[in-house]
Parts: sequence; structure tokens; C-alpha cells
Amino acid sequence: MKIWDRLQQKIVQISSTAKEAIPGALLGQWQVKSDNDGTKLNGIHVQKNTRNYLVPDATKRLTLQDSKATLTSKFSAWQIPVDSAADSLGFFAKQHQQMLSKQSTWQDWANLSPLVPEIASAIQIQPLERSIKEAIPHLEEICHRPRSYLKMETEKLPVARVQRIAPHAIAYLTSHTEDWECKTFRGIRPKNVLSLVREELLDIYENRVAVRLIDHVLIYLRQKIRDVERLKNELEQVLNFSKEASQSIHYRNRTRICRLWGENFDAAPQLKVAEVTLNFLEQIKQKLLTLTDTDLYKAIPRSAEVESTLRNTNILIGDRHYREIAKLWREWSKWRSKKSKTAQQLFDFYQQTISGFDAFCCLLCSKVLMKTDRDRGFGYSPDSALPERGQSYSLQQDSAKESESLNFQWLEDGSIQLESEKLGILKFIPLVAQLAESPDEQTSEQILKLLESVIDQANSQPYRTIILYFGTAQDVSKISPKFQRFFNTIGNDLLSSDLNFNSKRDRKLALLPVSPFDILSTERVARAVQWWTYSQKCSAYPIKNVLEFRLPDELLRQLQQLEAMRQSPQNNQLLFIRPLSLSDRKVFTSNLHSMIKREEAKGNSARGEVVKLRQLENMPESVDQEFESLLTCPTCQAKYSATGFDISFEYIGNDCFTAHCQQCDTNWGLQRCGQCQTNYPYIKLGGANPEISDRSIGWCDRVFGRDVLAVPCFDNNNLQFYICSNCGSCGNSSQSSSYSCQRCLKPK
Repeated sequence: MKIWDRLQQKIVQISSTAKEAIPGALLGQWQVKSDNDGTKLNGIHVQKNTRNYLVPDATKRLTLQDSKATLTSKFSAWQIPVDSAADSLGFFAKQHQQMLSKQSTWQDWANLSPLVPEIASAIQIQPLERSIKEAIPHLEEICHRPRSYLKMETEKLPVARVQRIAPHAIAYLTSHTEDWECKTFRGIRPKNVLSLVREELLDIYENRVAVRLIDHVLIYLRQKIRDVERLKNELEQVLNFSKEASQSIHYRNRTRICRLWGENFDAAPQLKVAEVTLNFLEQIKQKLLTLTDTDLYKAIPRSAEVESTLRNTNILIGDRHYREIAKLWREWSKWRSKKSKTAQQLFDFYQQTISGFDAFCCLLCSKVLMKTDRDRGFGYSPDSALPERGQSYSLQQDSAKESESLNFQWLEDGSIQLESEKLGILKFIPLVAQLAESPDEQTSEQILKLLESVIDQANSQPYRTIILYFGTAQDVSKISPKFQRFFNTIGNDLLSSDLNFNSKRDRKLALLPVSPFDILSTERVARAVQWWTYSQKCSAYPIKNVLEFRLPDELLRQLQQLEAMRQSPQNNQLLFIRPLSLSDRKVFTSNLHSMIKREEAKGNSARGEVVKLRQLENMPESVDQEFESLLTCPTCQAKYSATGFDISFEYIGNDCFTAHCQQCDTNWGLQRCGQCQTNYPYIKLGGANPEISDRSIGWCDRVFGRDVLAVPCFDNNNLQFYICSNCGSCGNSSQSSSYSCQRCLKPK
């Protein structure tokens, strides 16, 4: 039996033991690659030579078996998305299949909104909810004045309390002298007598129906309220982005977010609808909660279940209040029957949910890389074909250099891979498990340690891994504060004193929450790609030019005098610290041609030297090409040119530089960390500095989006200090007193 681990990107071979279990299984991590037709997953036959995700059954358990082994595990309920969220994810899988059948283009795919589909209908009051409200007066009447069964019980009571004597009371009294008070002339005066006591029994079938209906409706309302609240938060987020007077979000990010939303929705009227629906549902829920304190509700045992199909009793038919309750029960039962699934349907549902999340993550990457007329993105132009699993696509940057091409591949297992000859490999691994829903700190720590161990093994390969899990920034804010940073990071902002984990391993673990319910999902993925791209481009500075022969001393001295390069201690390796200006080129070319003429005058004996010198004629252009990608503005994509003035460049020592774009007023470059003495890249956006009031985890995505590299210091609105991506120290701290900025450690 072969199990494919998507996190490790390798096959895990299961031995032929009688029974084995996967420890710490995460939904979406494992796939089974069947070699024969005898493999069963949760009792469902798996076709040969296919990939299927390991998913739970109705009891949240996993059973995988073939002729050699049986594999079992259990998924925690908090990992599994609720039905409404799963339906939203399944929408993207269906859309992708439809586009494939229609032979749509990549442009069509990238134009698809990464937000919750059909949000307008999702926030409306549904017919079932109106029926619930109409039935509440009848439920209140039943709970306060219920029907009951009158049961007569025989009980021995004092004579003063007896209302009705039992038929065999005299016979009982004659044989029990202890119940005599005294004897009289006429007979016996009794002290206690057997009497008939009427007992009102509330635990009848009709009342069970009413009480269980309250429970079922409350479960339905809680889930619906949670769904509407998610959508309401997303709508409020959009309105916050769209406020022109807002000073807490940089205008470039605000424009992108508003454009993304405005292409599909109008937030203001929909927010009002969501608020009305939420108030409507809350009122119903509160009224039902008050009924749980009534005597009738307490009289019905929690174990008393009622079948979905009601029995037509006289009370349910004849009593007008109970008749309305039976009507609501049947409506609810009809809704639940649509949600209930057979084993095969549940299997297909989970497979489509996970495939839908894979498609959603592919859509996010496609939108990030897509070049449009309005947003140049990262400058990549896609092929016309729609992304498909197992296919590779070449994305060419707006440059003539072959090294600037990017290979995009949606792998067979659903992972997304970006590969560049110059930058290496970046892999996005979708994980539909709701990691931010972990119930306690111990579980959160176990998740991090599990992922650390897996990613450490994967990082032995020459690629960078980022895990995209199903969740929102709001979900992350609900977990323990000391773990929040670790569940929303691209791995370049971890501070060493956050946890007692090894800081080197922490930086390797990149976890990002993405969801159709979170409008910032696209910006998170874009920031990850931005970091992968520019951090490696900047790490190549100073530009290295390795020649097969030693540069003539005359030219070497000339370039050193121009302060354009220096020579590395290694033989024949030149380090260019700035691009060559036009005047530099003229001086270099003039001196080079003079040297060539002198050597040519020596005749055939100097022919080899002439050939070497002529190889240097294209060196200024080669140096400019190397600087081109480094000096392309990371925000507006303006290109550096020796003849233009759009991009200015300054060498600031310690192999660091700063560049400035005249078009968008952005500064970027390399800074030296005062603690670990390593260089890290940064971006400082032009325009007014935003007033960062909300500094909760993920504030960088909300304020700047993709237009940031090293994370700015929390306590510095001027954006002059950054968190070192190598050691986690902050430039806003005193090197002699603190390793990291204490205000960075405790964001507001």
C-alpha cells in the first residue's frame, strides 16, 4: 500500500502488518495511490491507478485496507470544514471542471473571484428560518402549557390528604394495624389510607418531538449565524478598505482590495442585508434558548430521541399548536435529508471539498502571477491554456532574458510549484485542515511540531515550502496569542523569544491561512511570492561576474577608481556594486578599444590577447542586464535604464544598497542587521505613512499586502526599522540592551 504525503512530497510505504494507524493525521495531507482494484477506503472501492485523498467517514474515522494491510486513523472534528464552507470550496472544483470542458483560457480562470460564491443568496433569510419564527409562539405555548398523560398511582397518605380512596384500601387497612390511629365504638379510626394519586406525565411522544425540535433548530441557527457572521466580517473588511479617509491602510493595497471586491459585489447594501439577517437569527435563537429553562424541556431526557419520520398521533393532528410543530419538524427533516449522505456520497463530498481547496489555492496563485491591464502584478504573462493538474506552463517576464522566465506547474497531488532557473523552486502545499480551529495550546503546539518535523525533511530538498491551510485571520485571532504569529507567517518575521522552539526551524515553517471568506488571501500569497522573488534577487548582490581569464590591471584599476566594482579575494571574480552609467561605459569602452589596438599592433603573437579583450566589449551590457531584475521597482515594475531617471541607485556600504523609484516613490534595497551582521531586503512604500492602530497578527497583509519584504517594526510608523529575516532582531532596539524590540514581541 502506497501513501503519498503531500507535505513531504514523497511516498510513505506501509508495511504489511495487521493494523497500523497514522499518528496526527491532518485532513488533506495524505493520498492513496492504488496499485490494484482491491483497495478500499472507508468501505468504498478505490479504482486502480488513481489518486484519492484519505478522508473520514461519518464517524470521523479513516479505514484504508487492501490485501496486505489495514490502515486506520481518526480525524479531529475541528479540522473538518462545516458543510457551508465545504460547499464554497467545492464550487471552485466544479468551476474548474466546467472551464476545462469549455476549453476556457487562463485569463478566464484568473478572472474568477476568489471570494465566497453567491454571497447575496447566502446572507438572505431562508424559508426554513421564516418557518421557525412562525412556529415559535406555538413552541412557547407548548412549553408553558404542555399536554400530559394522567396516570393514577396508589400511594399511602395521611387521612387529611386523601382525596380518593383506592378500591382495596379497606382490605389493606384491616391487615396493617400500624396505620390505625385508634379503635372506636363503631370501628377503626385510620391514620393512613391507600389513596389514588393523579400524576401528570410530561414525557410523552408529542412533547419529545417539541423538545428535540428545539435542539435541532438551535444547532441549525448556531451554524447559520456563524456563516452569516463570517460573511458580515468580510463585508465590513471591504468597507474599511474602501473608506477614502482611512489612514490605517496604504492606498496601493486599498486600491487592489477594492478592485478585487468591486468586480463582483457591492458591499454596502449587502452588509445591511447581512445585519438584518443576523439580527433576525439572533432574536429567534434567544427565544428558543429561553424555552430550555421550562419544566417541559427539563422533563424530557437528553437520551430521548425521535425518528425523522413522525407518527401521526391524535395530538399532533388535532391540537393546533402541536400541529404547527409537526409541520416545522417535517420542513426541518426535509432540509436535513438533503444534507445527509450515504457512505459513497460522503466520500465524494470530501474528495470534492479537498479538490476544491486545491483549485482555490491554484486560483490565488494564478491571480498573483497574472498580468492584467490594470495591475501589472509581478510582470508575468501567462500562456493561454487553462491550468490543469500535471501540466507545466512557461510564464515569461517582461524581459528578453531567458533566465527571467518562470515555470508554473499544478502538480498531480494538487500542490502548486513555481520554478525558475535563477530563483529555484517554490511550492505551495494546500492543506484543507482548519489548523487555526485547534481547541487548546497543547494541540497547537503539537501541530507546529508535527509540521516542523515534516517540513524539515522536505527542506532537505532544494525547494522552499509554504503551507496554505483553510482559515481566516479572524480564526487565527481566536487561538492562544503566543501561537498566533506561527499560524500566519511566510517565515521571515519570527522573533527568537516568542517560543522555546529552535529559531532556525521556526523560520523554515511558513503557514498562511487562506479562505474564500477572507479577502486578504490573495495578498498573503502575493507577499509570499514577492518575498521568494526579491529576497533571492537581492541576495545575489553585489553582482558577480566570473571571467575565464584575469581582467587586465589597467581596466581593473579604472573600474575601481569609478567605484563601480571591487575584486573578490577569490581569483578572477569581480563584484559589481553599482550599474555602469553612460559616462562609465564611455570611459571603459574607450580604454578597452585603445588596449585592443595596441595589442593588434603587436601582430600574430598577441592574437590570443586580442580575443580575450574583445570578449569584454559586451561586459557593460551584461552587467546592466544583471542589475535589471534587481533594480526593477517591486511595486510599479518600472525598469532601470542607464539613460533614464526613473530609478536611482546608491551604494551604502557593507554590500548594501538603496534604490528609489521616481514614479511611485518607493524605496527598496538591502539593510545590514546590527545583531547578526547579515543583510536582508526591505521595501518602503512611497506616499503618506499609514497610522497603524491595529497591530494584531497579520497587520502587514492588511496594511501593505504584497508591497513589503522584511516586516516593519510594530512600534515605528515611519517604517525605518525592520525585523531581520535571519535572526529576528529588530532595528528599533538597542543592541546593548535587547536582542529584539520588546514592542514587536507584544503587538497591540
